[in-house]
Amino acid sequence: MFAVVEIGKKQYIVRKGDVLDVQKMESSSENIAFDRVMLVAGEKQALIGKPYLEGAQIKVKVEGQKKGKKIIVYKVKKRKKYRRKQGHRQNYTTIKITDIVSTLPEVRQNLAKKPEADKISAKKTVPRKATPKKSTQKTKPDKSKK
Repeated sequence: MFAVVEIGKKQYIVRKGDVLDVQKMESSSENIAFDRVMLVAGEKQALIGKPYLEGAQIKVKVEGQKKGKKIIVYKVKKRKKYRRKQGHRQNYTTIKITDIVSTLPEVRQNLAKKPEADKISAKKTVPRKATPKKSTQKTKPDKSKK
């Protein structure tokens, strides 16, 4: 089962147990629930919100804060002796998805069902007959005309 959730103006595809680095969040608690769930899907069925599903939540545990890789911003204007070097490190919050919860009864029923083995009927494929190629030879104009 997976879901598409909006966290900090970005959309993430999440499964239970995933660890994500999202934009820095200021929260005092370790457990947070996000309710901006756009899609919840199981093996065979998916429910899509317009734009969000009512009653669906993603429960996460905050694992810590960290900084990302350093990015160098270097500005140059040729022939003007203008050079500026600046570094930037983005702050991230590491979260772990603990549960995907939906209070909608049809979501819980449909996603709780285990999918049955698909019975694929073998279809006979009929080979196509090869069509003969048309000759595409062009005739050259005569240069012997005077």
